[in-house]
Amino acid sequence: MKIEHFYYDEQEKWFAQMKAAMKKHDAELSKEERTLEQKKSDMELQNIIQNAEREEKQTYRIVNTEKYCWFKNITKRVIQFAQLSGCNIKIETLPSMDAVIKMQTGCIWLLSDGETAQQDKRVIQELIDQAEHVYIGNSEREGKKVLDIGDGTVDLLVIRNGKPDLSVRVSERSGMAVLRSEISNRIQQNYGIHLDSSDVEQVLMGEETILEEEIIKEIYRMADDWVHMIINKLHAHVTDFRTNPAIFLGGGSLLLKKQIEQSPEFKYIEFIDDVKANAIGYEKLAAARIRRG
Repeated sequence: MKIEHFYYDEQEKWFAQMKAAMKKHDAELSKEERTLEQKKSDMELQNIIQNAEREEKQTYRIVNTEKYCWFKNITKRVIQFAQLSGCNIKIETLPSMDAVIKMQTGCIWLLSDGETAQQDKRVIQELIDQAEHVYIGNSEREGKKVLDIGDGTVDLLVIRNGKPDLSVRVSERSGMAVLRSEISNRIQQNYGIHLDSSDVEQVLMGEETILEEEIIKEIYRMADDWVHMIINKLHAHVTDFRTNPAIFLGGGSLLLKKQIEQSPEFKYIEFIDDVKANAIGYEKLAAARIRRG
């Protein structure tokens, strides 16, 4: 019996097409626009580094000597492993006294025999055992997913290397207004009770209400189904939301926080509590365009 699936080849083909689209978009920018964007990014990065360094100098931290010695030792072994395996490697310590080890490669072969193979396995196993967070994947390819759940639309944007991927811009006209309307209609039809928007939001926020428990459970069920439906629609543009952080913003995200956190579709979730975050982003974008002339 022989079984073959070319999932990797298919992903590589898709990635090449996406990369070509991004390259075409960059080519449409003028040299002055690219230079200005690069200068702005460099300045912002420099400010972040300077602020972090100032904060580090003002804060006294106790170094875990045992963990520091382990990190020095594992660093040497990881570099040797990366060299033998043909991996790109990046090791950095952060102002927070955390440390990050990143390796990048197409694939890694771990053979079953030989002392060198056993040493390689021990290095990988020790990294996974000791690390507080482990991520395996290609962040450059997949990028962070930003989901803005608003009243009228649900918008999706993918961020790669700190920049929006303009080849993945999605806006579904299925915002919170649709969900509230569907809930109100269902409750009116099944229980003869009229709910306005504030009633629905009160339940979703987990606030006290005089509604019967059965009605509350029905609202939660509909919210769960709605989140599932939206994610299914977005799967046409993003295969899997579990491979990179999903960042939620917009008032709808806060109302549906419980449903989102319980959804198996996400692994790493971050909520931006400021409901004006998208408006602030648009303001900065407009200002940048004005500066470009």
